[in-house]
Amino acid sequence: MQDLHGFLRCPREEAAKEHPKVRIRHWGEYIDVMPENQAARQANRCMDCGTPYCHHYCPVHNIIPEWNTLVESRDWRRTYDQLDTTNSFPEITGRLCPAPCENACTLSLAQFPVTIKNIELAIAERAWSSGWVQPQPSENKRDQRGSVIGSGPAGLACAQQLARAGYRVTVFEKADRIGGLLRYGIPDFRLDKRIVDRRLQQLKTRVFLSARGFMLAFRWLCRSCSSRRMQWYWLVVRLNLARWLFLAVSCGVFTML
Repeated sequence: MQDLHGFLRCPREEAAKEHPKVRIRHWGEYIDVMPENQAARQANRCMDCGTPYCHHYCPVHNIIPEWNTLVESRDWRRTYDQLDTTNSFPEITGRLCPAPCENACTLSLAQFPVTIKNIELAIAERAWSSGWVQPQPSENKRDQRGSVIGSGPAGLACAQQLARAGYRVTVFEKADRIGGLLRYGIPDFRLDKRIVDRRLQQLKTRVFLSARGFMLAFRWLCRSCSSRRMQWYWLVVRLNLARWLFLAVSCGVFTML
């Protein structure tokens, strides 16, 4: 960190929120993206701890002190590249994550923690506006195919990583539109669906997305298994895991979970 005493000089500031009188007139998001200068000041509050508990308590293990340093120096491109190594969809987690990293921030022992969540969203939106979010095709193409059942955040992240590894991936969704929990389980004031559609457009260049319905997708999966056209599967299923296992065993389909 450039200023080792930044946490003493700069108080915690959060991203601006719309006034309630304005907020009640629409169903959209009401929390603004933190401006870059403000994000840099807030990143300066990071204490660069020897044991970064924020990193340990982050569900995806973002390397938070490192990208705080990069944000402070306003090296936004390197910041996004570093964030992308641990987080598939920072523009979504920056809006929805309950931020256990902030509760674990060492600074919270004596002051208010670093605004990690707001800084993460500022990084992600800067990357999208600058055109840095691009498909990352693998240099080693593989013959194997992967099938991901469920197009929620876990399914899409799984498909993205498999595509980057060189596999041909198909994502199936039982609903009429791709997105799963992101589309149908989260209200617009928390996550504007245009954010989801923006990410899906980027994923479509490397991943085949199919909202074909639950049973239709399962029949296709069984036919593929019986004809050995697909050598392995990643099934990302949530509440209906037991039903999938029952059907798989009943039909003689062996899957790798």
